[in-house]
Amino acid sequence: MDISDLFTEALKEQLRRREAARRQRSVSVPTDIEENSDDDSLYMTPRGVSFRSKKRHRSQSPDLLDGNANAGTARPDEDALFENSQKQWTDPRSGTKSRPIELDRTSSPFQDYTAAIEDFELQDAAIARQLHEEELQAQEERLREAASRTRNCAVCGEATLIIELPSLSSCSHEAQICSDCYATWIASQLEGNGWQGVKCPGTTCKINLTYEEVKAYAAREVFERYDTLQTRSVLSLDPNFRCCTAQGCNSGQIHDTREVGNVFTCVECRARFCTVHEGAYHVGESCREYEYRTSGQKERDERERETKASEDALGRLSKRCPNQSCNSPIQKNGGCNHITCFKCKHDFCYHCLVSNWKTCGHLHLDVGQ
Repeated sequence: MDISDLFTEALKEQLRRREAARRQRSVSVPTDIEENSDDDSLYMTPRGVSFRSKKRHRSQSPDLLDGNANAGTARPDEDALFENSQKQWTDPRSGTKSRPIELDRTSSPFQDYTAAIEDFELQDAAIARQLHEEELQAQEERLREAASRTRNCAVCGEATLIIELPSLSSCSHEAQICSDCYATWIASQLEGNGWQGVKCPGTTCKINLTYEEVKAYAAREVFERYDTLQTRSVLSLDPNFRCCTAQGCNSGQIHDTREVGNVFTCVECRARFCTVHEGAYHVGESCREYEYRTSGQKERDERERETKASEDALGRLSKRCPNQSCNSPIQKNGGCNHITCFKCKHDFCYHCLVSNWKTCGHLHLDVGQ
């Protein structure tokens, strides 16, 4: 029960007392009390009768008996004390439901309740402070005890304070590995399993370390590597994310070709790459020119042009063998017009290409013409 409830109960009790007093005043009070009322132990005062007009005899007040005094004599101060003890505090004012009276907060009953409530609050506060101090002392004692306990590392065997052993918030087993061995374990897990496979070193535990736990227990360079891999993994979900392919650079960035074109410039090392061909940027060439050059088509075209030029030159300086099954080019460098094909051995006149070269009429040194 809080203080507001106590105040409410106090006010309700005060109202009940005032209502009882009002009803008591409405009953006629006799002025005379039967004389035998003090002598009769079974006598009961009629309902509503006040004791203020009744004389209290000393013989009926055991607490005030005096062995050396007469039984029927009482001291005035004692009678006054007894009479005051029989009085009930009432408020002389009366009210109705439609016109209630205003309670006097300075009245004696209200002050008594207020003082009692304040005493309760002070006692509760003192008890709470004492319990809090005892809990702090017990906690400090537990910490001192834990700080002095050690455990051998399960990997290197070195004795280490238990409070200094790395532990995971989601693991239920005891910490068993020292900080140095834990950092080495994280590095090996990152190298072998990637950033998503860094698990607790417990033999039967399969809990993955959180980002904050890796940051707390891993070496600085290992954590930086872990952070980079995790960031890349998240950014790789974006189709416009690209990693820098320069040697020794682990940077990456968002590159939207619709906005910045096909030339990728790394924000870290400033290397430039072509996003179409996934290689070094072809300075001075468009992507089509680069493809034409690197696909081999340009070389093939050049060879064809050279072959055609050679054939054209050969056609001007040579003739074909008239043998239809051969048709090999033959070049004559002066001398007789009689030619024997080097390939099919066909004889013909180089000037007119007839097979009957002896009778064609052209100069043939072989026959003395």
